[in-house]
Amino acid sequence: MRLNALFVLFASAAQGLERNDLSARASSVNPLDFSWIKKWAAVEDSFTAGIGSGNTYSSKKDDIACSRYDYSYPSIMNQFFGKSVTHFTYLACSGDASVDIADQIAKLSTGLDLAVMTAGGNDLCLTSIIKTCILQSVTSESSCQKAITEAQSAIDDLLESNIVALLNSLDDKMADKGIIVLSSYAPYFNNQTSECADKEDWVFPGQAGSTSLLLSKAHRTSFNKLVANTNAKLKSAVDKVTKTASSTVVFSDWSAWGEAIGGRFCESGSSPDPEDKSNDNALFYKLPTYKVFNPGTVYRRESEWASDSMLEYSSNITSIQEAEQEQSELDQFMDWISSPLAKRDGPTIGVCGRNAGSGVLPDSIGKIFHPTNLGHESIASYVTWTIGNAIVKREGVTTPACQIVDEITCHSSKGSKGYASTYSLYAHTEEFCKDAVPDMNSKESGTLFSKRYNKNTLDDVVFTVTKDAGASDLDSKTCNAAVNRILDGCDGNNDENPMNWKSGGTYANGPFTYNIAPVRTNRPFPVPKKPSAKCTGVNHYFWHRYNIRGAGWATWDKGQKTLRGNSTRCFGLGLTGWWFEYFDEPDSNDYEWLAKFNSPIATEARCYSNNKVQKWSGGPSDDGCH
Repeated sequence: MRLNALFVLFASAAQGLERNDLSARASSVNPLDFSWIKKWAAVEDSFTAGIGSGNTYSSKKDDIACSRYDYSYPSIMNQFFGKSVTHFTYLACSGDASVDIADQIAKLSTGLDLAVMTAGGNDLCLTSIIKTCILQSVTSESSCQKAITEAQSAIDDLLESNIVALLNSLDDKMADKGIIVLSSYAPYFNNQTSECADKEDWVFPGQAGSTSLLLSKAHRTSFNKLVANTNAKLKSAVDKVTKTASSTVVFSDWSAWGEAIGGRFCESGSSPDPEDKSNDNALFYKLPTYKVFNPGTVYRRESEWASDSMLEYSSNITSIQEAEQEQSELDQFMDWISSPLAKRDGPTIGVCGRNAGSGVLPDSIGKIFHPTNLGHESIASYVTWTIGNAIVKREGVTTPACQIVDEITCHSSKGSKGYASTYSLYAHTEEFCKDAVPDMNSKESGTLFSKRYNKNTLDDVVFTVTKDAGASDLDSKTCNAAVNRILDGCDGNNDENPMNWKSGGTYANGPFTYNIAPVRTNRPFPVPKKPSAKCTGVNHYFWHRYNIRGAGWATWDKGQKTLRGNSTRCFGLGLTGWWFEYFDEPDSNDYEWLAKFNSPIATEARCYSNNKVQKWSGGPSDDGCH
């Protein structure tokens, strides 16, 4: 189990690139000692039940009906707490909305030391959005927007009051000094990349067609906003209940973690294949999303992706009966996702006004858009640290020292094909930290600061720093050392990469996690070993007109400081008609941009035919204009 390693990440109370020990006050209370937890419970929905993560929790009918799994975050925590636990009640059930969760809480005995839960998604009919806006092949933009609007209305009108009622009921079940933790949801999508819309089909496999909606940046932004708005209401409910509760009620927010580690859907360089190593950090399950447009194609069982799923591609259905059976299974799937994930043994009435219905499809399908094993490890780490932090505040003690996390992961080691020039990245490290430090120090833990540089160029890149629980203030020296360590430690200057291109990476340093991620993933690959260019010139009597195509140079400035600046350096004033374009993808010769401009007559031989300007600009020295 990796919880111990993950827990250390969030439990770090010190920061810096060198080990920094903090000592606790003299106290009999150790906030990282959980042996006081004797009797505890986990309630709520499928995020807590852990659908698809590990193995079914037990062979009991109720565990199977509720899709409870043994690598859910409560299961991970229960193993972490160890033998001191004498009674663990696990009632979380996939598909349960607030009305059902109230029944779960009513079944709990009193005297609980700890209770954890995640709730709200099924009150909003979020699976209706997944169906209408993502998985269904025959849909419309108006239908998608209607589903989003209905969910937002439920957030505005129902969610907070429902959660307040549940927390108050749970408070009645707690022992003296008991702790209740409500965990957040996390955004599913990177909404900055284009691959999900341009190169992938997210509808149910084989059903993509002209009526399918693309998973556009706008849609992904809307979906992420719903998650953010949901979390805001959950936090507000906790704040409200805290004022009157007898127990300690806290909110655990892990929503920033996906961006920090590149664990969302549609991350730069991620493969359509969920099993590809580029998706090792994925926090949620997904289906394969290859770009395949075969109207009428169906998927049959016995897939390599999951033994009981329906994802194996088949274009040779010869039996009418077999085809009808496959279509029937697909229809069952589309009916099933019309409502929230349901208990398999009966309907669940949701606040959104629909019966959840019963389902017959396997959990290998039902788990999509739910946390992976890594997702549950992450939630467990955040929730466990939140418990310790609650004790720190309640008892007035200082978090004891722990081993500082100091781990770097290069994006290239995960299969990323994105890269940027060394100069363009190092040029922004100091600027990033200058902006990030005051911003991070003004915020609470669980937040992030992100900034984009070289936008709309080949070296387009995003710098991010995330602040975890227990962090003291960040300083510029520490920040600069951390981001430079990513650049120094990844993608060295070697025979395979003599131009020293950088793919970026993630660096976990104490309670801060830094990330440098190039945005463009469709550049020539493997990385170029030398710059290239194709220059043609035409004499127009009083001036010379140039067309220059290039790759491996002028990647960050649209040619302004490199090609244009060095042209002026060579012949002085007189450059006119400047035009520069980065291609959306490399052309047939792997060139990435085109520049057009005029120079005064008689400048070709001394500035361009001899490659002087190109070489000064970082370009080749052996392909002069002709």
